[in-house]
Amino acid sequence: MLYEFFRWTHIFSYLIWLCALAGSLVYGIRIYLIKSPPTIYKLIQTERLITKWGHILGAGGIIVSGWVLSTITQGPQWGWFDVQLYPWLALKQLLFVIILLLIIVDLKRSKKLARQLRSRDLDSEKLSVKKWSAAYRFSMTVYLLVVISTLLGWYKPGLTTFG
Repeated sequence: MLYEFFRWTHIFSYLIWLCALAGSLVYGIRIYLIKSPPTIYKLIQTERLITKWGHILGAGGIIVSGWVLSTITQGPQWGWFDVQLYPWLALKQLLFVIILLLIIVDLKRSKKLARQLRSRDLDSEKLSVKKWSAAYRFSMTVYLLVVISTLLGWYKPGLTTFG
């Protein structure tokens, strides 16, 4: 019962992250299509908010549920797994560490960008669109790694038996 709860929490955390990716893509496309500056700045703020909470809830849920899954005695005993037996899981863990480091950078950039947008300085707002574009591409890199990690968890390449 406990194992299943945290297993589904782990899966749900990835789903939150993937939904944030979808939301970020929708807002990113709208930002590129719309030419009205006041609307663009609101859309930028919303896109950054979706990305921020997607990162926080996705990564946070995965950290907590992954830690619990590796320590409880129910279900598969991943714990300190043998890298040679589970190379997909080792790669998934490595990707997650990289993702966490990139999230820290992304959240700091987004915080600076939000501060600039709140200042309502016209020159600062024009610069903010360029900064958002760079931050957006950076976020898409994080999301790409999340998708790869999700696929590794889904398909478990090289694993012939489970549980």
